[in-house]
Amino acid sequence: MSVASNLPFSIGEYEERRDRLRRQMELTGVDALLVSGAENLYYLSGLSMNWGPPQYLIVPRDGPPRLLIYVTEEYNAEHFNWIEDWTSYRPGADPLQVVRALLAGLDLANGKIGIQKNRVSAEEFERLQELLPRATLVDSAGVVERLRMIKSPAEIEYMRQAARAVEAAMRAGVAAIEEGKSENELAAAVYQAAILAGSEHMVNTNFIVAGERSVIPHASWNGKRIERGDIVFFEISCRVQGYTVPLLRTAVLGQPDEHVERAAQAVTLALRRTIAAMHPGVTSGEVQRVCEKAFEETNYLPYFQHRAGYTIGLQWPETYAMSLQPDDPSPLQPGMVFHLVPHLEFHDRKYSIACGEVVLITEDGRETLTNFERQLVVV
Repeated sequence: MSVASNLPFSIGEYEERRDRLRRQMELTGVDALLVSGAENLYYLSGLSMNWGPPQYLIVPRDGPPRLLIYVTEEYNAEHFNWIEDWTSYRPGADPLQVVRALLAGLDLANGKIGIQKNRVSAEEFERLQELLPRATLVDSAGVVERLRMIKSPAEIEYMRQAARAVEAAMRAGVAAIEEGKSENELAAAVYQAAILAGSEHMVNTNFIVAGERSVIPHASWNGKRIERGDIVFFEISCRVQGYTVPLLRTAVLGQPDEHVERAAQAVTLALRRTIAAMHPGVTSGEVQRVCEKAFEETNYLPYFQHRAGYTIGLQWPETYAMSLQPDDPSPLQPGMVFHLVPHLEFHDRKYSIACGEVVLITEDGRETLTNFERQLVVV
């Protein structure tokens, strides 16, 4: 079986990613980029690693990229990676010494080298300065992540598959809500349905909580038993070929009181207006203000303390370089995918209400990738 048949994307797509990266390198004048971070390596090489010692990809402005991996990833590099020029290091070896040697072999040890400071530790950066005293090390943080924000048709197709899986997981989670059941049982139902629907392991823990713990933004199951009247908060995700699609919903066991109903209606209104405002060219700040205006009109703005959304893809979020937030002039572009998260927190009442969608920016507007009952789910 050829390497190409093992990869989630065509060799042509990987070459196009490399070429786009090099165009960004030319703008900043770097001679080579030292790429780190599992998601960035996967994006540029196809090499999938969930955990491991430091591994790097050297992308020179001219010439083939060089991949440095830990020895246990050799089979992975041989069969699931399109970059032909790779080398490995063994336990006890200093990978940065190998990086120095590789750069010297490329006649780049005295060049201008881009380092992703958001992806290396202070210790690694200082070590590189010691090993490359004649090189000029510059910060290239976020350069790969910004490329990742614009999804190709093939990437979007994997996200559609992840959307179908997360919808199935949400249906299972909601169906599992019963008085006396634990949060753990709901989580088990969600994970089983997600995996059976085709999801890989999730990049983040799923957030599944009930009752007053629903007001804790990123808490998850802890054995609480569901009681009648409890809010049940789901922010879950599924992942296909590395691409994550989350889904955010709030459910309630039994008839909700008036305050819960009004808050849920305000969240749904904000979500609907935010989606409608999204199209190519509109700025992040403008979309954020639409969401805030909706909450202002319903007198819930003081309880909305979050950005309206952020990009997703290989990470959740994809990058903090692009979020829907006040005064951000960054324009939305076709191929960007956002997780919208209008979310109200009522600390005094000890619950929160949220409803979110995943939205793709298209050439002439937007498309909602997720499809689930867009309202408070009453069980």
